[in-house]
Amino acid sequence: MLIKEFGKYVKMENMHLQMETQCLSCPAGTYTTNSIYCTDCLAGYYSGIASAECYQCSCGYFSAPKSEKCTVYPAGTSSGYGASKCTKCY
Repeated sequence: MLIKEFGKYVKMENMHLQMETQCLSCPAGTYTTNSIYCTDCLAGYYSGIASAECYQCSCGYFSAPKSEKCTVYPAGTSSGYGASKCTKCY
């Protein structure tokens, strides 16, 4: 019997006669809340390994989809919370 753990999902093999299950951690940049499959984090969000949610990037940081961390904006650019790209300052 497997116990549900946040940030982990169950990999099922041989769905017909014999069911074998293995509890695996979701990779960084993904999360799970249902323990069935991992979902990619959206742009502007990030997560570590075995995460139960994605976290929004702070102001001054951005991220691409499926990111493990947020990146600080280069000099001369900015944006708000949860940004997926930098905006050039004028």
